[in-house]
Amino acid sequence: MTELWEGGVDAEPIVGADGWIAEVVRRSRCGEEEVRQVLAAESVRPPTGWSTGRHTLEVRGVHFAGIKQLRDAPPAPFSFATAIGPGVSGFGTHEVNDAGKSSFLHIILWAIRGRTDIQDDVKKWLRGVLVELAVDGERMACVFSIHNRRPRGTVWLLNPDAELPWDGLRQASDEIVRTAFEASGDATVATPELTEEINRILRPYVQHELASFSSGGDMERVMDGIMTSRLGFESIPSWAARRESDRIDESDGTMGRQGWPTWSGALLISDPSIKVVLGEETFAAARLLQVYLGSPWAPVAATAQAHVKQLENRISVLTRQAEQASTAHSGSLDNLQQEIEQIDASLAALSPAPDPVQLGQLAGELQQASAAYAQANEVWLERSEAYGNTSKLLESAEADQVALTEAAHTRRFWHALKPTCCPRCETDVTPERWAAEKSGSCSLCASDLDLDLEADQEQEVAAASPQDLHQLLTAGESIDLDSLDDLTQTRLAILQLEEALAQEEGALDDAKAAA
Repeated sequence: MTELWEGGVDAEPIVGADGWIAEVVRRSRCGEEEVRQVLAAESVRPPTGWSTGRHTLEVRGVHFAGIKQLRDAPPAPFSFATAIGPGVSGFGTHEVNDAGKSSFLHIILWAIRGRTDIQDDVKKWLRGVLVELAVDGERMACVFSIHNRRPRGTVWLLNPDAELPWDGLRQASDEIVRTAFEASGDATVATPELTEEINRILRPYVQHELASFSSGGDMERVMDGIMTSRLGFESIPSWAARRESDRIDESDGTMGRQGWPTWSGALLISDPSIKVVLGEETFAAARLLQVYLGSPWAPVAATAQAHVKQLENRISVLTRQAEQASTAHSGSLDNLQQEIEQIDASLAALSPAPDPVQLGQLAGELQQASAAYAQANEVWLERSEAYGNTSKLLESAEADQVALTEAAHTRRFWHALKPTCCPRCETDVTPERWAAEKSGSCSLCASDLDLDLEADQEQEVAAASPQDLHQLLTAGESIDLDSLDDLTQTRLAILQLEEALAQEEGALDDAKAAA
């Protein structure tokens, strides 16, 4: 460092660890006071073995309240509070067992560690807890409520000379839980106002809030952060093997960390079923002994051991993946080999490649056939269009012929009638009038009747049938078109077009086959 550090003036400098501080001063070429302030502000603590001196952890007082409910007794509100002085303190009962001695210790440890092994029914009874702690003389109060077995609360930093009113806390809490129970008659009634009242009573003795939490996991993390730095502990990586029923091989496990929840396990020996002297777990006993003895190599060795286990697990996982990949690739290789063999067999079954000269000749023939097909198709389209137009003319001519024939028959019918009088004025038709009609004049109006029956008969005779026309075409004789009427000429053209269209369709089919 070449400049004087100016930040973190509110951080409390590190006390003790003189040898470690001296080494940092020598290497950084800074003043001792500046080094202590910078390290404290950055939360850098001396490693295990560079002792900062003896630390003290004291419990100054305990308060808790709730509603007790036993199977064979009616619910009963309770409130307990006591100050704990320096030195050794003892709590006992007279001729009454199961009065809460173990619960009393577990409540204290709950506030200190952030976790608890307290019985589930006792946790259900509790409504509020206050535990006053002192770490190296720094006084704190952990206050939390319990709802549905979940803690929620705050850690306060107290004034150095604070004297908490334990009797007042007990009385106020007793009144709150008793009033809530009597008003509801429910032993599980929630009392959120209990911790509010406790915090209100503590307010004159509080400097500021250190942390807050809203669940069991939050509480454990909060107390870990508060206690680890103040008591000079470290958070050390730790490898935890999975249960035998869950692990794949001996190296299977997970990486975790050992911090305050582990180190604080040495504060109490309360469960006779635990077969270790220090802590709660067999694998952590040796680590606790190393930590509390202050072995400087213990954190390094533990960290290296944890990472070795992690690497062994990673190697095992990669080995399994490699074996699985090898098995999968082997199966894929066999499948590919089979596919190659099938393709080779298919290629062998194919006919040999044709001669290039022959391919050229075939291509030329194909080109000629395609040209012939295109030409035939064009002619076919032209003949089809002519056939369609002529068919329309034939239909129109036939319709006209039908109309003329019907008109002629109608005229014959009316001409065959012999009128006796005029339909307008009812004047009788005289014999003279009838005589005039024989000469071609109407017997009623003297108009020209234009009756040419012979011409009609000649026209009917001249109109040839389709069968006759077909015979004329197939006979190959020359036909005098002027001797035929218009209708017969049209029918003859239709037959000729049909013959040409049939021929073109045959040519078109031949061209398609050749192509």
